[in-house]
Amino acid sequence: PLSTRSRCLPGGSRTAGLPASFAVLEKKTLRAVEQDRTDIAQERRRFRVWQRFMDASRFVFLEETGTATTMTRRYGRAPRRQRVVDAVPHGHWLITTFVAGLRESGIVAPLVVDGPMRGEIFKAYVEQMLVFLVLRQTQKEWKMPPREWSMAKAQFAILFEGRFRLR
Repeated sequence: PLSTRSRCLPGGSRTAGLPASFAVLEKKTLRAVEQDRTDIAQERRRFRVWQRFMDASRFVFLEETGTATTMTRRYGRAPRRQRVVDAVPHGHWLITTFVAGLRESGIVAPLVVDGPMRGEIFKAYVEQMLVFLVLRQTQKEWKMPPREWSMAKAQFAILFEGRFRLR
């Protein structure tokens, strides 16, 4: 049987009333079971080698964050058998989402959405902002773009009239 004596954890917190064996427990770290597959392990090794030689200035990382305007904590502490009561501001309880591309040079293609990020909003963001930026960057860097880009560039010239010029 486990003893229920109180023990101190590192940092001084106590486990009063819990079994003594709880004091030595650590948080579980999870990892994907796919990492055990040989084909995945080989791809991960290749990726680690490739990372050493990649040009970080060519990457765009998408970052999404959101906030709710409730401006109140969802949880609180109170003495045993007493309810937590808190005052909250009167408001409209909205969710605002911010998404942007992060490059080595800074933030690109920022977008603020009233409400949560949904599939159709994300699809429109990728199609209208990120692909546009990629094509514009391609025009700047390549003197002779490959022929495969001509159809995509023509479609973007129609979609983004005045913002995207064909050469």
